Amino acid sequence: MPITFVNFKDTALQESLNNFVQTELSRNFELKSKGEVEGAMESALDELDSENCTQQACIKKMGRMLDVDYTFNLKIIDTGEEWDLIAIRVHYFEDRTMRSTELCNDCSLTKARKLISEMLSEMRPGEMLIQSGKARLRLDSTPRSKVFMAGRELGQTPLDLSVDANKPFDILMVAEGYNDFSEIFNLPPAEEVIKHVNLVRKRGEIRITSEPSGATFYIDGKLELDAQEKTRKTPADLYMLFGEHVLKLKYERYEDSTQTLIINKRKLGTKNIILKPKPGRLIIRVPSEFKSADVYVDGKSIGDMDGQIVKVFEVRANVSQTIQVKQEDFESNIENIEVGPDDHKKIEFSDFYDLRLVELRKQKEAKKEKELRDRQERLESEIKRLEQEKIDRQERLESERKRKVQVKIDRQERLESERKRKEQFAKFKKQFEDTRVEIRTFGHLVNGQAYSLYFYFDPRFAIGYFQEKENGESGPSSTSTYYEYDTTLKYMVEHAGYVLRFRFLGKDNYGWNSVRYLVDSWGMSLFSSSGKITSRPSGRSSKIKPSGLTLDYVWYWENGISLLLGFGFANFNAEEDWTNNWENFEGTPLFGWGLLNIGYMF
Repeated sequence: MPITFVNFKDTALQESLNNFVQTELSRNFELKSKGEVEGAMESALDELDSENCTQQACIKKMGRMLDVDYTFNLKIIDTGEEWDLIAIRVHYFEDRTMRSTELCNDCSLTKARKLISEMLSEMRPGEMLIQSGKARLRLDSTPRSKVFMAGRELGQTPLDLSVDANKPFDILMVAEGYNDFSEIFNLPPAEEVIKHVNLVRKRGEIRITSEPSGATFYIDGKLELDAQEKTRKTPADLYMLFGEHVLKLKYERYEDSTQTLIINKRKLGTKNIILKPKPGRLIIRVPSEFKSADVYVDGKSIGDMDGQIVKVFEVRANVSQTIQVKQEDFESNIENIEVGPDDHKKIEFSDFYDLRLVELRKQKEAKKEKELRDRQERLESEIKRLEQEKIDRQERLESERKRKVQVKIDRQERLESERKRKEQFAKFKKQFEDTRVEIRTFGHLVNGQAYSLYFYFDPRFAIGYFQEKENGESGPSSTSTYYEYDTTLKYMVEHAGYVLRFRFLGKDNYGWNSVRYLVDSWGMSLFSSSGKITSRPSGRSSKIKPSGLTLDYVWYWENGISLLLGFGFANFNAEEDWTNNWENFEGTPLFGWGLLNIGYMF
């Protein structure tokens, strides 16, 4: 009595249920001891292959070893929400399986014992008892089949089932090579229904063709006839039972062909069989002096004349072949033949050639062919050389033509480039023909030096660049409290930047408004630069960004030399706060642009 527990961890509960089942069964059956069952189980596992040793096969094997009428198998599955109770009884003499299932919701040991007791009571010897609220379904089939209910395998037919009354359930029967059978049952209480099902064999469709067509065929040794009892011939469509069948094809003058057909699906497509023709017979006759000659088919020996002047040889049918006879230094001419299946042809060889003379003739022919071939090769080589010379000459002419074209194109491109360069230079010259450049150098007495470079687009406007380095001294600022009154700062300013210059041109010596460059005039410059201021005693420094404007007056001479006098306002815009403690860097100081400011314009 194997009992299987699934998802049970409580060993005490398992032992209690085991004891309960043993007690219930002992009321109606004589049970084998635990030792006898374990011994039979070991023997069954040893005898059965691992692939065939399913639980059901092992139980049946054990039953035969124990010489019992029934075996019971009880499985209890804990699904988490309920217990699934399954009881199976196998009757060996009738080869019938009885099965009962119950669901135990919110199950406990007491409820499980009650349901198990009812299930085992149904399986007492004799007919299956029908419990209250139950019905009985007895299933059988031809052939035997597996039975499934609600997706669960119940066993093989014949099978007795205890089912819940007034609850629909579906039954599915499955056997290999047969169509499945399914039906929905809904049995009233205490009803017993017997259901025997003859399963229908599955069939598959296959088309049989042959080369050549028109062959008669046999299925499993039986000649196939149509509805009018006439012999069927290929091509033919067959609708055959699932399984393995023997197909045999016959065609006049062709060898029989036997094939194995495995029908395992509904549509198998087409099976084409190429029939092998029976060999043809070739009757060969030779002169008596050559009755020991060998016979060659397609250059391969198929035997000799065996001392006879006439002999029959088998050859392939429906194939063009060459036939020749040879004996020592003699050979016949070559004949081409084709023999049909199970047909015959006759060939008589009367003329034989001495191979020695043939060899000499072949050597002469070979020599002549070689001379002809060599002359042909020389001629072809000369033709190729002349053709190559012609190709090379054409390529040289084409290359020279392309070179001349390219020279012409390059010359045109150079002329066009020179023209564009001259046009660009003329435009540039015209655009800047009234521009001047002026260089000025100046200094703050002897304490500094600087220079500036101006580019005039017009006598009244210029853009310039300047660079200046100046040494100076400064007293404390008016707001300074850190330094003494007589404290001074010696410093050096270095900066460079850009300047915009405007000239205010008046009337010339003749009273006309002047637009000439070398005219005495007033001017104004706006500048912005960047640099640094450095304290000479300490080396302390600060970045500066000076900006401001200057007013000036310039005297010009005709040779381009000029003298400028001017003054201006500027702010040093130092980054470091310590510079604010000195007078020269406080606010926007007035400064002289320099007494010596000499320039030259060209």
